[in-house]
Amino acid sequence: MRTLIFLGEIVWQLDRAPASPGVSMGRRIVGGHRKHGVGGMTAPDLMMAVALAAAALELGANGLYLRHVCLGHTVPTRMTWLIWTPLAWMGVMASIEAGATLTVIKLVMSATGTTAIMLLALRYGSGGLSRSDQACLGITVAGVCLWQALDDPVLGIVFFLIADAAGAVPSLRDAWHAPRKERVLPWLLGLFSCLLALSVVELDRWGQGWAGFGIWVIPFYLALVNGSMVLLLCRPDRPAVAAVPAS
Repeated sequence: MRTLIFLGEIVWQLDRAPASPGVSMGRRIVGGHRKHGVGGMTAPDLMMAVALAAAALELGANGLYLRHVCLGHTVPTRMTWLIWTPLAWMGVMASIEAGATLTVIKLVMSATGTTAIMLLALRYGSGGLSRSDQACLGITVAGVCLWQALDDPVLGIVFFLIADAAGAVPSLRDAWHAPRKERVLPWLLGLFSCLLALSVVELDRWGQGWAGFGIWVIPFYLALVNGSMVLLLCRPDRPAVAAVPAS
């Protein structure tokens, strides 16, 4: 889930793309001709449509996850959402400082959904006090400090992802030991949302080395997290009873 973190950046780039006289925002002129996509849509229009479809899937995944928690069908892992919530709001603040406009709306939506899940996790979740949870929290704090301290944007992204991945570890651990404490559909919707997000990355970005790394690495990482959760929750040898690991 949490694909809106990346989708906001795509929409921001499209929103800030320079428009030629007489051409509406979201359209580009390439060599004096509009670059069309499917059904008469321009390529940026098509990218925007795909990004919005991915955002809809992401919102659906968050809403479904919240519903499952309220119904008692899902027992969220506290430490994961305790780590992901401040990271989501830090992303909002970083975008505001960078001068983002349309991005902020989507990032706030994502951060709000993450916060809502975190609040429910405090009441209905499991874990948070184990040594492994505390170790993940320590890795996150160290990663965030290095992310904020470094001027290198590539290394900054690497340490941000390390911090975020430390938050994913408790949920992945619980999905291995107690896969029936989570429902797979929200994570599956999140995976589809990530794959759609990856589809709007321009092909030349994949061959630009470190210059393109910052464009595709976040949705790729999120796809790995969501995909790993789907595989763990659907594995054929999962226990028949949802036994929540001890804190």
